[in-house]
Formats: sequence, C-alpha cells, structure tokens
Amino acid sequence: MTMQLAAQARLATAGVTAREAEILQAVGQRLTNREISARMFISVRTVESHVSSLLRKLGLPDRPALVQLAQRLPAELVLPTSTTSFVGRADELAGLSRMLATSTLVTLVGPAGCGKTRLALEAARGWRDEARIVDLSSAAERDVEALIATGLGIGYEARDLVAAARVAHAGSNLLVVVDNCEHVIGTAGEALGALARAVPGLHLLATSREPLAVDAERVLPLRPLGVPAGPSPQDVLASPAGQLFTDRALAASPGFRLDEASAPHIAAICGRLDGLPLAIELAAARVRNLDVMELAEGLMHWSGVLERPTGTGRHRSLSSAIEWSWQLLDDTERGLLGRLAALPGEFTLALAEIIGPRPATGDARSTLLRLVEQSLVSMRLPAGEPARYWLLAVIRAFAAEHADPAADEEVGRAHALFCRDAAAAAAHAHYHPTPATPPRAGFDEPNFLAALAWSAAHDPGLADSLLVSISRLTELEPSRSALELIHDVAARCPPDWSSEALARAGVTVAFLSLDHAEQLAGKSRLAAASERDNAFASWASGWVHAYRHEESAAVAALDQAISYARVAGDPWLEASALQARGVARGRADDAFADWEQAVTRFVVSGDLTHASNVRYMLASRAVETHTRLRDVPVWLDGCESYASGHGLKHELAHVQRARASYQRITGHPDEARRLLDAALPVFRHAGDFRCVARALLELTQPPLTQDPAAAADLLLQSLRAATIASGPAMHARVLARLLAAAASAGDLVLAARCLGALEAPGGPASHETADPAAGPAVDPGLERTLREPGYATFVSEGRAGGIDLITTLYPR
Repeated sequence: MTMQLAAQARLATAGVTAREAEILQAVGQRLTNREISARMFISVRTVESHVSSLLRKLGLPDRPALVQLAQRLPAELVLPTSTTSFVGRADELAGLSRMLATSTLVTLVGPAGCGKTRLALEAARGWRDEARIVDLSSAAERDVEALIATGLGIGYEARDLVAAARVAHAGSNLLVVVDNCEHVIGTAGEALGALARAVPGLHLLATSREPLAVDAERVLPLRPLGVPAGPSPQDVLASPAGQLFTDRALAASPGFRLDEASAPHIAAICGRLDGLPLAIELAAARVRNLDVMELAEGLMHWSGVLERPTGTGRHRSLSSAIEWSWQLLDDTERGLLGRLAALPGEFTLALAEIIGPRPATGDARSTLLRLVEQSLVSMRLPAGEPARYWLLAVIRAFAAEHADPAADEEVGRAHALFCRDAAAAAAHAHYHPTPATPPRAGFDEPNFLAALAWSAAHDPGLADSLLVSISRLTELEPSRSALELIHDVAARCPPDWSSEALARAGVTVAFLSLDHAEQLAGKSRLAAASERDNAFASWASGWVHAYRHEESAAVAALDQAISYARVAGDPWLEASALQARGVARGRADDAFADWEQAVTRFVVSGDLTHASNVRYMLASRAVETHTRLRDVPVWLDGCESYASGHGLKHELAHVQRARASYQRITGHPDEARRLLDAALPVFRHAGDFRCVARALLELTQPPLTQDPAAAADLLLQSLRAATIASGPAMHARVLARLLAAAASAGDLVLAARCLGALEAPGGPASHETADPAAGPAVDPGLERTLREPGYATFVSEGRAGGIDLITTLYPR
C-alpha cells in the first residue's frame, strides 16, 4: 500500500470527515486556531471542536502529535477544498461513482450552473486511489493537450500524449477530472477518447454542456435539483433544491428559520429558479440582507424583465438570478467584480487588491469576501498556499459584459506589473532558498504566462523583464506551454529588447529545441550593445554548442563569457558558463575541473540550486566513467542534503538513481535495487521519462538482473520510455542491450529486429557518438547468426520499421 493509500485508510477508518481532514492539514502547517478560523471562514470555537474530534478519532494525545501526523501525509491527500457543504446530489454521486468504477471515460453533461464541477470533485474525493483535476475553462484549442499532459504529470519532452500516458499510468487506477470541456469540445474529445482507448487503468471524468461524442464515452446527464412539491417546511426539506437553499441560507445568516411562514416563499424561489444549484446559491446568499419574501418578489421582478422568447427556461432562470445579484451589489462590489472578470483565470487576494478600482473606494479584502459570501466569486484553499479565487464562466461573461470597457487595459497592465514583481521574487526564492523555508511550490505559471503574452503585445519593456524571470523559473520547472510561449514571444521580439532576456530565453528554450535556442542566441548577439550583452550572447551560444557536443566551439564562446564575468565580478554568470563548458568536455578530468569551479562560484553567488545540480553532474560523470569513485558519496551527500532540506522529491529520486549506479559498481546490488525501486515511482509520477528509461536500464545491469528474459522485459519498458523523451544515443544504448538480452533469452527474432532498428536510416546508430558508456557493441558471432537467411527477414523488418515496430510488436 502506498503512503497516500495508507494515509487515506487511516483517516477513513477513524471516521475523519472532509472538513476535519482540511483542519488537519492546516494544523500540520502550524497555523493557530485563529489563523485557521480566518482562512476557512469558521469560528474559532468550531476549529477547537474539530481539533478535539481529530484527537479523539485518531487516538492522539495532543496537538504536536497531530502536527507530526499531518506532516507525514502526502500533499495530494486532500483535493482542492470547497468552502461549502455538498447537498442534494447523493443519488447522482452514487451513480457516478459506480460508472467510474467500470468505465474509462464518463462525461457529466448539463446546463451551466447545474453543479457539474462540484459533483465531479465530490466523486474525485471519494475515489479509492489518486485523483487529479484539469480545468479547461480558460483554454484555447492549442492548449488543451498540454494542459491534459500537465494534469497527467507528463513533461514537456513527450511529443505523443497517448504513448507517454501509457508508460506513466497504465494500470495506475488514476482518476483525472477534466472540467469545462464545452468550448474546446472537439480537441478535448479527441484527446480524452484516445487516452481512454489506449491507457488501461486510467479513468477520465469530463464535464461539459454537451457530450464529447467519442466512442469510449459514457454520458451521465445531470439535471437540475428536484424542487419542493408543495409549500410546507416538510416539502422544502424533502426536495434537494430546498435542502440546498436551506443549507446555504443558514450559512449566510444564522438567524434564518425554515417555518410555515418562510417555506412557501422558499418553494417559490426554488421553482422559479428551476432547481439550478448556482442560481439557488446566489439567491440564498442574500438572506443576510433580505427576508425570503423580498427574495421571492425580487426574483419574480427580474425574471419578468429578462424574459426572452428565444431563451430556454433554465437559461432565463440563471440569467435572472445573476442579473438580480448584480443589481443588489453596491458600486464598490460591482466595480471589483467587473475588473476581476478581466483577469485571465484564478487569482489571489494580493492580485485582487492590485487590480481593484482606482481610486480605491473600499477595502478590497472585505469586498472580495462579500462577493465570495454572495456566491459570485468561488474560492478554494490549496494546502500551504494562500486562498485562490475565480469566477465561474457564466458569471465572468456577465460581469465582463456589464463592466467598464476601459478597465480591460488598466487591469491588463496592473496584472502584468504584479506578475513581473511576483515572478522576480519567485525566481529569487527558487534559486536562493534559505534552510528554514518549506518545500518550494510551483510558480503561478498560468498568470505569469498570460502576463507575458499581454505585455509582449502592449508593453515590450515590461515583457523584457518578465521574460528574464519566467525563463529562469521555467528552467527549473519546464512545461511545454511555457517553453513554446517563451520561444514565440522572443522570436517576435522588437529591436530594443535586451540581449540578456534573449540569451536567457534561448538557454531555456534549448529544452524544447536546440535550433530555436540557436536562433535566440543569434538574436541576443544582434541586440548586444555592451560588453556585458556580448558576454550573455556568448553564454547562450556556448550552451547550445555544449548540448550538441561541439567542444571547441562551446569552449571558445564560453571562455568569452567567463573572462568577462571574472573581470566584472559576476560569479553567477561565471559559474553557469563553467557548468556549460563542463558539459561540452570530452575528457572527464576536464569536466570535473570545470564543474568543481562552477560549484564554488554558484555558492558564492547564493545560487544553491545550481550548485546542487552541478554536484549531481559530477557524481553522474564519475559513475559513468568509473573515475573518482571515492568522491561520489561526498557529492551525492551534498545533493541529498539540499533536496531533503527543501522537500524536493524529484531531485531526491535523481540522487537515488545515481547512488544506485555507484552501489552496483562497488559491489552492493541489493542496495542498488532498493534505491531504484524507490526512485522509479517518483520519475513515473513526475512524467520524467528520460529518467524512467535510465533507471530501467540500470536495473538490467548485472548483477541486478540475472535472468535474460526479465532483463529483456525491462529493456522493452526502457525503450518505450526512451522514445518519449530521450535522444538517439540513449535509443542506441537500450537497443544494443535489448539485442544481447533477447539473444541470451533465446529470442533471436527480437534480437534480429533490434539489429535492424539499430541500422535504420536516420536511426540511433547513425547519430551515436564514441561515448564509451553508449552501450555494448554487438557480438560479431551473434551478428553473423542474425544475418543468416533464417533471420535476415526480421533484420529487414527492423530496418524498415525502426524502434516504432519493436514497441508496437512488444508492448509493455
């Protein structure tokens, strides 16, 4: 049982409720009861009650014991937290859960405001294994596949989403909720249908206003809530719509009462709003200021005003509720809501304060919280981070239509300026962490990228600053969306953009394409107006040459950058250029010399992240070349200390993989296997297919795997992962070892096909370097056997079909 399942089992067995689990997470973050109260909008007394309940249910003696337990639970344990209870959909939830258990793709279909997202999230909370959420509400068609890939944990290197998902998640029992598919339904349906057909064990739950219309889909229509059958309190409580209104009204006003006098009006409200949950929540939120008779009369008025012969009843019901809610807002609330509608997506309180109306007409925090209370702004509470807010699509569209059109430009600029400062601060925190800081959170990529796109079109100088920070952040956490936007923005740069911004963009874009990186390095050179600019242009060019193993060209360019940095007193630029020069080196001793200097200079500059990265490179090169093995534990200890101190699980897995190689070659195979078994799930979860391939390849090394058939099976898995994220050299290494393992296992047909794939035109062998770690040469005697008439046909098949033929014929 995984740590996550064990944690879920312990909480479930103890009877811990969803709200208590949220309180437990907050306790684990060492928040006080008052801080938890403010964060979750509940009283301190309620927090105290939940803490006491947790202690009793979990059998723990005190609050410090709760803290220790909470910190052992994985961050994924609690899905995005809702601030309201789940009411009125028990039957639908049970039916949906049954469908998900037996289906690969289920689509919840219903009109806007009927509660599709909430029901999907509740189903995800009840899922027996891991669940993830992908929101397509702000997605363009071109972004859909990248967003789904990110939700699946598939990195930028994967060109084929389905093939990557098959490697990462086959048999995983992962549930992915893909929300708001309706405006990108064609692209979303194509991607989700392909995943459902090809990835066994993956479960997909889509929400949309219409079916995806793909073969694998099962559709669950979600109708509005049942409304009261009569005017009595019993009728109200017997209906889901009445239950929802009563629950939300009590939350809005503790003085609310359901009785003989109020029940007829509540029944009328629920009927007038056709049982639409969003419309009912908007109405119920108003009992803080109006009694239910006034609510019913107000709705009757606005419903009449909004009647349109062409509109459906449900559309009119939702429109009337939103319009009426808008009219009841004061000028400050309308002003803020209209400006929030101009934001690209989710936002924090800090951002809301920045983009609020000017001059400020009130406290933005209190205004925002009033909008939350009135159900016009939605909120979630991510673990360990500030609350996140957003507008539902129907409310965003309404508010944008009624807002001041001139505000769009003001909000766009304020948002971009905010993101410029936030991106610069995030980059500094990521590269210069302090020992006391918690594990770093991912940067706010959607907002930062939206700000970069806006500023590139409206304010190139602002875009230049954003490009520097976003490039630095993306280097640490690359995603295809970020890399493609960085390239597109930089490729269309105006002539006055800085050489440094273009150079940093080029080095970052090298993750995606060395050709793109070379173009941006050239633009950096053309933009250079000073010695410093020329040094950055040389640095970017040097990295490109280093990645291409063009040692002399790389050294020449990087020496220029190093010379400038030493004179100018720029230890970071010097360190990064030394790191790149080490990458370019053919001789291990030369690489060691450069990298040891780089570590020192990175430490001097305060960049502990890159210092740790270079220590890892030192250890990896030493293990590959079987040189300086005595230093490997020291380098890896430094990496492990840094990664552990900052909660970096992925980096720890890298250390484990390198340490496994060291343990194997120093005669400790059992420890090597243990380390690889620990690292592989982390690589798969992170979508790091390059390291999945390398770890599987390492597992086939004797004496870790003695059985050639088992080795061949692992190598086929490694080959599939390598085709997603690795280059020709790795392909050749895996194929050569697979050929030998298959032959040793007696499968000469597979061996012959591997020999052909190695010889395929444009295949891996044609790109292979003289790297001694590239893999064993094909045994001459075996090669003669495979070229005999009995096997020559299979060699020809492999030559014609290449690696794709092998991964198709031998799926793993």
